[in-house]
Amino acid sequence: MESHVARRGSSLALGTSAFLAGASGMMTQRLGLSALDLSLGAGLGAATGLALYLASWALGAWRAGRLAVPGNMLLVGLAAAGSTGLLGWSVGRGAWLSLACLFLAGFCQGMFLPLLARRRGPHGIPQLWALNLLGAVLGLVLLGEWAAGSFGVWGLGSAGLLAALLAGIASHRIALPGVAEETRPSQGDGELETEQSRGAALSSRGAAGIVVLATLLTALSESVLLRLGALDLGSMHAATGHALGGALGALALGAWLLPRWLPSGKSGPLVCLLLAVLAHGLWFWPSFHVGVEELYRWNSDGLGGLLGGVMLASPLLPLGALVPTVHRALEGESGRRLGDMLLPEALGAFLVLPLLWLGSGFFGAQGFLVLCAGLLVILAWRLNHRGVASWAGLAAMGLGLLPAPSLQTPTLRRSEFQLLSHTNGPHFTVAVVEDQLRGERTLLTDGFRATATGADYHYMRALGHLPAILHPAPRRSAVLAFGTGTTAGALAMHPEVEELHILELSAAVIDQASFFAQVNRNVLQDPRVRLRLGDGRRSLSEMEDELDLLTMEPLLPDAPGAVYLYTEEFYRIARGALAPGGILCQWVPPHALQPKTCRAVMGAFASSFPWAGVFQYGSQWILIGAEQAPPLTASNFPTEGALHAALTRLGLHDPAGVAAHYWVLCPQALASERALTDWDPWILHRGQFTGAEVLSWLPENMAWLRSQPQQLPGVWSLVLSAKDLQRRDALSSARFGRELMSARRARMGGATLSEQVLDEGAGQSLESVLALAQTYGPEDPEVLGLVNEVNFQGSFSLGLGLLASGKPDQALEVLLGAAEAKPRRSDVHLGVALAAEGMGSHGLALAAINKALGQCPGLLESRAGQKITGLAPVETASLLRRVLEQAKPNPEGAASGTR
Repeated sequence: MESHVARRGSSLALGTSAFLAGASGMMTQRLGLSALDLSLGAGLGAATGLALYLASWALGAWRAGRLAVPGNMLLVGLAAAGSTGLLGWSVGRGAWLSLACLFLAGFCQGMFLPLLARRRGPHGIPQLWALNLLGAVLGLVLLGEWAAGSFGVWGLGSAGLLAALLAGIASHRIALPGVAEETRPSQGDGELETEQSRGAALSSRGAAGIVVLATLLTALSESVLLRLGALDLGSMHAATGHALGGALGALALGAWLLPRWLPSGKSGPLVCLLLAVLAHGLWFWPSFHVGVEELYRWNSDGLGGLLGGVMLASPLLPLGALVPTVHRALEGESGRRLGDMLLPEALGAFLVLPLLWLGSGFFGAQGFLVLCAGLLVILAWRLNHRGVASWAGLAAMGLGLLPAPSLQTPTLRRSEFQLLSHTNGPHFTVAVVEDQLRGERTLLTDGFRATATGADYHYMRALGHLPAILHPAPRRSAVLAFGTGTTAGALAMHPEVEELHILELSAAVIDQASFFAQVNRNVLQDPRVRLRLGDGRRSLSEMEDELDLLTMEPLLPDAPGAVYLYTEEFYRIARGALAPGGILCQWVPPHALQPKTCRAVMGAFASSFPWAGVFQYGSQWILIGAEQAPPLTASNFPTEGALHAALTRLGLHDPAGVAAHYWVLCPQALASERALTDWDPWILHRGQFTGAEVLSWLPENMAWLRSQPQQLPGVWSLVLSAKDLQRRDALSSARFGRELMSARRARMGGATLSEQVLDEGAGQSLESVLALAQTYGPEDPEVLGLVNEVNFQGSFSLGLGLLASGKPDQALEVLLGAAEAKPRRSDVHLGVALAAEGMGSHGLALAAINKALGQCPGLLESRAGQKITGLAPVETASLLRRVLEQAKPNPEGAASGTR
């Protein structure tokens, strides 16, 4: 009885140690990837760090397995803890130091499992491996996120250090099992000796081939998983964590459940690989991705997020059983077996790096899977397992005939999208779609609507023009983040620009430029352009005092890797790239940033420049940082030609227009507010926000900025007349009107707003504020744009409400006004058709539905279309179906009818 209790206690201690080692290893890995992202750049740093960590971990496991002594677990824990602390110290101190510290940390972390396996015996490998993977889930999704979000890099490093130390303490008193205990088979291993006696045991070379292939398949699958996770779960940091956590969870489930059901000997690992290849077919099934998306939406920031990640990663489940099945198919002492079999993982890890970096665009997701299936055919044939080889060959042919998994996701299968281009790159999956519902061409990076050509994106032209007219001689200019090229095209219109450097991370984004030639003016063909592919931060660090002007519109700060383009340290690097008198221009989207995040981003910018001002275009903010307030020089404003016309459309054709768009000095962060730095990129770890809370962000952020002192720079006041100041009053009213409009929309959506956001009341209703703006600036593009937007939103919402209330006659008049405001919106024409049909105006209904379906053939299958058709009364829907039977899309012939 005491012996049984002792074994139970030992198993618990060893399992706890394996669990904590997994948590520590994952936090250490995250720490290393952060360090290398900063020193090597986004993309390359993560790929290099992952390969180096896996290789060093495998070498550490091999060395531990080869130890002639039992190994002191406490010393291993101390070594792992110390190396993790050293890795945390290396963050921001150079690439070579970070690489060396990551290698050392990975090596020490790798020593845990073989030494634990030596103490547990061969029958406990599946449980140890599964617990190690589950610990990694904890280190990634829960403990690591909490530590990094609460205390930054030091918090993450300290948590990893503590977990490693506790892993060593938990098992340091556990002695090695006796000889009988070491060789005794357990449930699931009972066939091992029989298989080996028949000569079916796996050779060391066979095991090495299986482990290398498994490492390739696992790493390549995880890279594809991240792309699919961005499409199914969202492209923000939290969704990426859920995708990776799901992968680890699936591997842990496979390690725990599958080994007992797989054949022993060399057949087990080969069948395991075959099951993994076949299971990846789920990624090619559209309904599978719909299920993942629905599960994730159920509770995206809690259990639903992790379960959605596990479901998406379920094809990796068989790979979790690979280590236990290979281990039991080998001969020898348990710890040495485990160490020897993990050594080839180092080779697999380094093979992955060039495949991911150079082969993403060539192979694509299905190409990677076909490659692995083909390698499995060769491996199974050499190991004389014809059955596995045959099935793997069939799988390779089948997978090769299927479209890319990303094309099966709901994001890219939306009925209103016409796919024009789709490219896999090492950084993003990049797609260009014609959004036929909105009537605009859109660039998607990992499913995120990065930029488009619609009216809402006119601020991108201002990002190019505004800093160019504020700088007296922007000869050497640069654009960081190319996107559609709209900003670069605008900047290239200025004849003073002699060199235009484009700093873009992804070659796949550059390859789509021709689809947006209408807005980028074929800027890449301009002989002044100097294209630099790679991490923009690193490129800027190599451009000391080179630039007169830098303008940038990177991804949102809570996108993976993008946060390091918003920190105080980044702005120091950017200032170092500017020549004396240089200007930095930065985009900030207040509608997409939670108020605390927004204040942190603004505070980091304001603290980095002697003078920092905020301008507003539409709902977007443009920050200008300089050594002092730039002068409004009349000679900087052309009076004729294409550039003058472009500036006039933006309201920037004279000094009064620039002054009118200026709002306030960029607020400094308060002492009580948490700074945004490389050491503490805390905004990444705030989780995902959805629903009504997101609607509150724009009015809250605008109200906060409105509360700051609003005063023009003194040098500007000297050159502005009373009429010029009246135009500034017009845009001040327009800004307040936009705040009221967004607050109204937020309250209608159920959001709770702070007292800082003013309620509409006597004298400050949205309508009265707009009337005041029109009085002061009747021809201003910003005022006219806001009035058009308010009219459209009001008319469209009111028209649909009247339609739902069974008042088609009243709805028709209102919806026709909305269609006139935005004629390219297909859903508006659908509303017109429903209202006209309800009134019995069959000719008008036919013309409207023809126009709607001519612009967007998939409209009725879209969410927007289904929502609108669901508002119509039963008899109207019945009549509409008869009209649809006769209708043939004819957008040209229907144009006049809709009007």
